[in-house]
Amino acid sequence: MQEKERKKKVKTLLQKIQKSNSAESLSTYLQELGELGDASAIRPLLELYENSPEGPFRKKLEEFFYDIKQQNAAAEFINYLSKTKKAEVKKMIISVFWQSVLRPEEYLDIFIEEAIKGDQELVIEVLSVVENMNSEFTEEELNNNIQNIQEALEMNNFDELKASLLNELIFELKKRFIEE
Repeated sequence: MQEKERKKKVKTLLQKIQKSNSAESLSTYLQELGELGDASAIRPLLELYENSPEGPFRKKLEEFFYDIKQQNAAAEFINYLSKTKKAEVKKMIISVFWQSVLRPEEYLDIFIEEAIKGDQELVIEVLSVVENMNSEFTEEELNNNIQNIQEALEMNNFDELKASLLNELIFELKKRFIEE
């Protein structure tokens, strides 16, 4: 399929998804979209997710996101993560990185920043991502992220649970020194 044809097919499927009124048709359209492997569909799907109420439609979109295999989709998720203000969308996006095959390692700084700014549930999502990272990091990367968390702990009055989770995140990052 030529690029122009593929883009047209993606656009048509996105329109069908927006108008979809049954879980079955939504599943079919998402499957077809997934087979096209076009990361440009991620942003409109995330917008649709963000603007939809909780329910089966959102759940199907989540399942689709968790099954994404194209590594170039990671950048689309990260771009949207920095754009959205909704905590539940941020949590879902971060969870994509530990529930899918997307490689999160190059976004460690962004995940740590989100953990510092977010609530306890978001820290748990980031912790899950970090625990599942396989890549080696430089000592400087690890130290910078540990220092950012420590500074946030000193400067903010986080509740006990969030502070504990952030300390657990520090512990997880420090384990990377030992593993290298």
